[in-house]
Amino acid sequence: MGQLMDDLFKAQPDVLFMIAGLILIGIGIVGSIKTYIDPGKYGRVAALGIGVILLTVGFTLYMRQAAQAAQPQKPVVSSSICTFDTGPLAGKTSQLPETALAAVGSPCQDTAGNKGIIVAPDTPLTKASKAGRDANGGGVAQANTPAAADTAEDDSDPRTSRVCTFNKGPLAGATHRLPHDQRQAIGQPCHDPKGNSGFIVASKTPLTPE
Repeated sequence: MGQLMDDLFKAQPDVLFMIAGLILIGIGIVGSIKTYIDPGKYGRVAALGIGVILLTVGFTLYMRQAAQAAQPQKPVVSSSICTFDTGPLAGKTSQLPETALAAVGSPCQDTAGNKGIIVAPDTPLTKASKAGRDANGGGVAQANTPAAADTAEDDSDPRTSRVCTFNKGPLAGATHRLPHDQRQAIGQPCHDPKGNSGFIVASKTPLTPE
């Protein structure tokens, strides 16, 4: 109750609703105040009804904000590892310079024109071939990836895929092939039945081992 009384003196929307409701309820109960306020019989009833509504709305907003504030905030995971979906290294996962550190799920690109999505910092990197190093402008050498891309994928349309890099859920940072047969455009949101969600990446992107 003490916290609630302290919040009444702050200009938050819920507090304003409650203050307005209390004032109208007071008018409805007290009625005339000398010559300043004389709402009459029906005015008092209307003030009382509107006041109760405003007080209820304000208290509901207050309780909702308190519940949201009590919920633990998920930490933002940052990484400099990028899974490319367009460019010479489409389907590859590479380490960008530390200056490119960004939140998982954010767009990323390198100086060679490759673009993709930031993935979890523990995502396996694609082994760098000579061609890949040249395409990446002589970038950082990369480790072997433990899982190959979905070789069963139909690459007739390289703009679509069933491979999803998750950035939310139990598998955040992992890359998996979706169980359904419907291909989606690269960069579109995707999710699986287990509550993981992320973005569609190129079908050649290495998959995270189960």
